[in-house]
Amino acid sequence: MNILEKSQSIRNHELTSKDNLETFIKQIEKDNSSIRAFVELNFDEARKKAEEIDDKIKNGQKVGKLAGMVVGIKSNINVEDFHITAASPTLENYLGSYDATVTRRIKAEDGIIIGMTNMDEFAAGSSTETSFFGHTDN
Repeated sequence: MNILEKSQSIRNHELTSKDNLETFIKQIEKDNSSIRAFVELNFDEARKKAEEIDDKIKNGQKVGKLAGMVVGIKSNINVEDFHITAASPTLENYLGSYDATVTRRIKAEDGIIIGMTNMDEFAAGSSTETSFFGHTDN
């Protein structure tokens, strides 16, 4: 199922945001320790957001274009209450205090931010070989 089909399924009550999210969580729990795609995850907040979206849909309220879509954000983009490390030990304790414009837009369109993804340190590369968290195998 592509993203457009999945979005329509959620809007048409054929799939819930929560069920869609749980599919992602299950896969992440299975594979992330070996592929290191995510450096930080927040399943609890993602589940709350999924429930909010499902409630909106159930109550006939308007939902955003990304309603129920699960999103990972590179760790050099600010997301409030996530560690913004840019895959560097220098920033390992920096906690985002605000959302970047792209993050605000994703949230405004009811996208579900599940976590921060791995990357080359300070985005200086394309293979994650320089990541403080180890290279990815995905």
